[in-house]
Amino acid sequence: MTTRNTRQCVLAGLAAIAVPAAAYAVPYTPPQAQLAAAVDLTGAFGGGGVVTNVQPAAGGALYTGNFDNMNGGSLGFSRIVLQRGGFNQDLSSFSSFDVNVYLVSNVTGFGVKMFMQNGPSFTFIESPFVGMTQGVPVLVSRDFHDPVDVPDTNNVRQFGFQFFGPPAQINDVSILVLPTNVAPPSGDPTWSQNKSGDWNSLANWSTLIVPNAVDAKAIFAGASTAAHTVFTDAPVTVGLLKFDNASSYQISGQGALNLDVGSGSGSVSVLQGSHKINLPLTFSDNTAVTVAAGATLTLGNPTTIKANQTVTKSGNLQIQAPLTLEAGASLVTVSGVTSLFGTPSLGAGAQVDVRNNGLAIEFAGLGDGSAAVRSQLVSGYNGGSWNGSGINSATAATNPNKFGVGYARATELFTTFPATFMGQPVTATSVLVRQTINGDSDLSGKVDLTDFTFLAANFNKTGGATWLQGDYNYDGNVNLSDFTYLAANFNQSVPADGGLGAMVPEPAIMSLAGIFAVTALTARRSRRN
Repeated sequence: MTTRNTRQCVLAGLAAIAVPAAAYAVPYTPPQAQLAAAVDLTGAFGGGGVVTNVQPAAGGALYTGNFDNMNGGSLGFSRIVLQRGGFNQDLSSFSSFDVNVYLVSNVTGFGVKMFMQNGPSFTFIESPFVGMTQGVPVLVSRDFHDPVDVPDTNNVRQFGFQFFGPPAQINDVSILVLPTNVAPPSGDPTWSQNKSGDWNSLANWSTLIVPNAVDAKAIFAGASTAAHTVFTDAPVTVGLLKFDNASSYQISGQGALNLDVGSGSGSVSVLQGSHKINLPLTFSDNTAVTVAAGATLTLGNPTTIKANQTVTKSGNLQIQAPLTLEAGASLVTVSGVTSLFGTPSLGAGAQVDVRNNGLAIEFAGLGDGSAAVRSQLVSGYNGGSWNGSGINSATAATNPNKFGVGYARATELFTTFPATFMGQPVTATSVLVRQTINGDSDLSGKVDLTDFTFLAANFNKTGGATWLQGDYNYDGNVNLSDFTYLAANFNQSVPADGGLGAMVPEPAIMSLAGIFAVTALTARRSRRN
């Protein structure tokens, strides 16, 4: 499992000041303008920082801010102050008030204090420092009582929070300020904006917590009524990613996306619409990619399946950038044609299992890729068992004497483009792959006279033969072994489940053999002449 990056910290806080409602009806929340002008301490206090992206958040009087470049300084720690200067409030009528902050950090050793500065001398009053352990929520609380704990409450000059971190640089730290009259958010993090925006902004998520951790969930549902882009310039890790909107989402930016779970399997699902992940994508664990009927998921940047992990795919998945499977990794196509860009890069023992489906491999700008596809099919064929590394088929492996996996250039099967292959649009620069019945030269899903014509025209071809020409056992030749496959399966078709159709009566096979003998003899005489 992936270890969280300790140079990146996502900090979510829920802060409130509880006071008697009759005297002070609305709990204090630092205004946006003051947050934007938060103090950046330097010099003897150690490192400083920059507070950016301060904005109202959903759900009430909420504010968020991102801390960047929190560098260690001369005192061996980092310090950022988020405060309201010029607060100048008279709170002497209150017997007490409380400040509570809930914090979650993915960096151990990070912590917080609350403070007030009162009176003409700006007397500094603060809560105890509370450190945090990676991934463990902690409560920071301070009861301020007048006059023992808080002198000069008639002249409260400033109020705020101090955040301390280790001396190493920590980027992308966020805090949320939430007043007591707004209920804390709950549920799974769901994009809450009907607009494009930054993945790493708390304000854009329903839970006001940025999903960026092993097992984190990120859901893009009904908030959007038009196509929008969610961008991240930092690496993001989730265990579950779900799209459920007819309007398109595109995940983009200079960052990267990693699918990672602590146990079990990850999940990427598209319930409706056409959506695109336009970031480098890594599957660090077994993951199910499920695309509903009529929906589409496009991967627009290089995609990697880590060693010994399996990605199981259902529905319309279009991979428009290089695909890498590390050693022992697998891509399993449970349903639907899968679009690839070039032949996948396969580590030792890696495999693409087409089951009873197909591949549309695009080679635009890459030259003729048919030889590279054949090479991976020969490896998957594995001497006739269809269980080798490369491109194979668990369906064909159940009965390799009946089933196989064929291939052809799109231009060998179609004359006009875009054409449709197994329900998927394809171009003239594609190489097409399909699990089918041995003898199905043209990948139509059935064995008929068209296939017989291809084989007969190339019978006795030695070396360099293709599946389309009748080389069904990948030995490079077209001979009696290949004719035997075709004859045994003649007039059969591939049903939806990949099983066999009805068997052909023996007289039909004998008639085909007679036709073959005449056709082959004619072909041999034609070649001699």
